Amino acid sequence: MFEYLKQRDIIITLTKYEFKQRYRGTVFGVAWSLLAPFLLALVLYTIFSKLLHRTEYRILYLIVGIFFHRYFAMGTSIGSHAITGKAHLVTKTNIPREILPLVVTAAYGISSFIEMIILIPGIIYTSAGTSDTSSAYHSCTLFTSYSFLE
Repeated sequence: MFEYLKQRDIIITLTKYEFKQRYRGTVFGVAWSLLAPFLLALVLYTIFSKLLHRTEYRILYLIVGIFFHRYFAMGTSIGSHAITGKAHLVTKTNIPREILPLVVTAAYGISSFIEMIILIPGIIYTSAGTSDTSSAYHSCTLFTSYSFLE
């Protein structure tokens, strides 16, 4: 596993390239990483708070869980197709094939971390609405544990 640290410059360069390629040619660019999850969280909040009459901190737990699931599901899906999707790098360069899933997953991890920024106002809103600090503590714990996973 630590053999990849010798090639960290290649990993960093390819991760930056993959991240830039993901948003190249789009109208909103990286702002879409904030807008799409915000709209998803807004729809989920509306459905679970108004229709099912759930409390806000439980809705926030649900939204954080859905965002975690999206990261791991997309990371697994994108990582599994990384080598076949980057066949030109495999055939024309002399880099280890094992680096490509790592690079693609890391690039998606960066954009997924940007998506998680929209949860900060929800955490503040949820903790301000209750006098109990345990819900704010648990929400902040979920958010920081996600950031350490990457």
